[in-house]
Amino acid sequence: MIKAQEIKKLFLVSLPITKLPVALREYKKPVLKRGPSGKLDFDTIKSALEKTGGNKSRAAKLLGAGRATLYRFLGEHLEILKHYRAHP
Repeated sequence: MIKAQEIKKLFLVSLPITKLPVALREYKKPVLKRGPSGKLDFDTIKSALEKTGGNKSRAAKLLGAGRATLYRFLGEHLEILKHYRAHP
């Protein structure tokens, strides 16, 4: 049976990049960046809030977006919130 320490040693062995397959040598880690995904816009969010009676959690689910994403959008578009704060 192989011990955990032996497995760790196997993974710590480094190879020169020239010994790796071409696909691995040329691989570049994808850059994940935060930002607008394109699925949130003023009218879509307004409609979702109307359908959910102003419930932001349910509106986010309806939109297929995270609550934090919706709150971030609403923070940048306070005019949408003015209507729903007056009508809980």
